[in-house]
Amino acid sequence: MESASNLFSELNEKLLKANVITFNIMIDGYFRKGKTDQAFDTFNTIVNGLCKAGGTSEARDLLKKLVEKGFVPSCMTYNSIIDGFVKEGVINSALSVYTEMSQRGLSQNVNIYTSLIDGFCKSNNIGLALKMRNEIRNKGLDLDVTAYCALIDGYCKRRDMKSARELFNELLEVGLPPNTVVYNSMISGFRNLNNMESALVLHKETYTTLVDGLLKEGNLLMASDLYTEMLAKDIVPDAVIFYVLERGLCNKGQLENACKIFEEMDRKSTRLMF
Repeated sequence: MESASNLFSELNEKLLKANVITFNIMIDGYFRKGKTDQAFDTFNTIVNGLCKAGGTSEARDLLKKLVEKGFVPSCMTYNSIIDGFVKEGVINSALSVYTEMSQRGLSQNVNIYTSLIDGFCKSNNIGLALKMRNEIRNKGLDLDVTAYCALIDGYCKRRDMKSARELFNELLEVGLPPNTVVYNSMISGFRNLNNMESALVLHKETYTTLVDGLLKEGNLLMASDLYTEMLAKDIVPDAVIFYVLERGLCNKGQLENACKIFEEMDRKSTRLMF
């Protein structure tokens, strides 16, 4: 196995991709030598690679063969396969693997639930997505931004903006910052209902979020360009965007530019309410 491992490393160094047969040989060799840790590491590598390349069914078949040899799959293994099936749009297979995982007594993490919620929403099965959300809560876990994004987008596509807005408010209440994907879903949802007032409010919030993020990263140039773009689109800055700019510039020692923003705020008669 030492010689085989060296050859395998040489394969990678020469930028040649190992195929399933090569990985199978390595896994089988490690098992024969009783080196189960190396066998499992190699297996997880191939599963992850197959799932990302659209070969999730092949990865699952390989899993079944190894389980017959006594391999105990980890949460990470199942997560890769579930996520792979979801991305391929084979939701029934993803749910089947999830059920198998539950029967083995393995604890599901937020990533697995998020993958399933995303898949259910994209297949227009919001009922199962909400069932997953309730299961997360019952287990004391918290939804992440990606899960909220999938649920909000699902409601928006169903034109149920009341439920989408409730989830959006919940996202804010738990302290998770909405990303541009969430904002875009909400804006599109309101626009499809011809509720342009609500869409424009969210459009402004999107710019505020992006400017704030860029300033926190120290990217002053892009933040400035985005603010200029905002003005060019006739989006009137409010107290929040001015506050974000003032705080970001002051934190970066850009006091002169911060003063200019303050003067502009004064000209527009905007007052910060903080």
